[in-house]
Amino acid sequence: MSEAPSTLPLTSFEMKALAGVVAMECVEETKKMVEFAKKRQMPDKESQDKLMACWAKTYTNSMNTCKEDLEKLIGCLDNNERRSLKCADLRKMYEENYVKNVILKEQN
Repeated sequence: MSEAPSTLPLTSFEMKALAGVVAMECVEETKKMVEFAKKRQMPDKESQDKLMACWAKTYTNSMNTCKEDLEKLIGCLDNNERRSLKCADLRKMYEENYVKNVILKEQN
C-alpha cells in the first residue's frame, strides 16, 4: 500500500479496515449520503467527491501515522474473511492509535 491516489481504488479488506475511522472522520459526508439513500436518490457529484476526499484523507493519515497497525488489520481481515471477529484486537489497536495520533492532534 502506498499514498492514496486520487481515484482511491481500495480493496474490500482495506475498506473494511478503514471503516471505523472513516465513521469518525467523515461524519457529515456520510450523513449526506444517507440522506440521499433515504430519499432513494442518487447522490450528487459534489457529495460523492467530498466523501471520496474524506476516505482519501483518512487513508493517507492512516498510512502516515499508523501504517503498521493498518497493514496488520488488513492482513488479518484477508486471512479471516468470514471470521473478522478474530481481528477485533487489531482493529481496536489501530483505531485507538488513529484517534491518538490523528484526531486528537487535529483538535489541539
